[in-house]
Amino acid sequence: MNNINIKLRQPFFSFGVENYTEQYVCSPFVELFYKFSTQKTIDRSNRDYFMVCIPDGCVDVLFIRQNDRYRIELIGTPVCHKHLIVYPEAEYFGMRLQPGISLPDFDVSISEITDTETFVPQFSSTYYCLTEKIFASESFEERMNLFMTHFNKYPSSAFMVNDAVQQIIRMIQESHGSMDISEIAESICYSERHTNRIFSGIMGYSPKLFSRIVRFQYAVENIMKSNDEPVSDLISSLSYSDQSHFQRECKEFTGLTPKQFSHFCSEYIKKRG
Repeated sequence: MNNINIKLRQPFFSFGVENYTEQYVCSPFVELFYKFSTQKTIDRSNRDYFMVCIPDGCVDVLFIRQNDRYRIELIGTPVCHKHLIVYPEAEYFGMRLQPGISLPDFDVSISEITDTETFVPQFSSTYYCLTEKIFASESFEERMNLFMTHFNKYPSSAFMVNDAVQQIIRMIQESHGSMDISEIAESICYSERHTNRIFSGIMGYSPKLFSRIVRFQYAVENIMKSNDEPVSDLISSLSYSDQSHFQRECKEFTGLTPKQFSHFCSEYIKKRG
């Protein structure tokens, strides 16, 4: 569903954990896979960076193994930056689903998990078997293939939102978050009120907020590619009215100033190679 050729980023996920690996994939449903492990004692002293989740419009699915106990956690997109809870001495394998995508067989909707961390209390024998296979494999690629093989058994209707909301998501993405909701409503022949209602009912937040999220993720992608170019030089190309506008958004979505966030992104890129 993501047709905008930008990567939906969670740059803080690799900070303070071990063996972090990620792989973006060419899929209309999955954005990327990632894995990491945690130490026996977790250092949470630097709360500016450790496991901060920023808004991305996605649902993340995490398979967790700790002391031979399995868990599945669903992370809905936050509406501002938030700190995630992780278990000590645990192994994580996750995937980030495209906006508007959720996994079948879990009795929970996208709107219910928005801005939450939700553990699946009882998952089916099928998912338990999948979790066992994932952690039995030492290969990151094999783990990805196991999940995709499982995922491809379902028809697209099992995990995609309805056509109207898909259209809204696509138009917002293609405009990098700069398209007015009134224009979107007119394009799909709905009133603005109805457009807001159907989107919010399914996604758990307004199309205006999703536009802000998409615009900021586009900004993050540009910062990642900027080769230490000052953020102030990028503002005019990112659909922000001025520098103070971007500063407010950056602080709300990351907890950092643009200068702090840009520095962190530079360090992240160096670390990731």
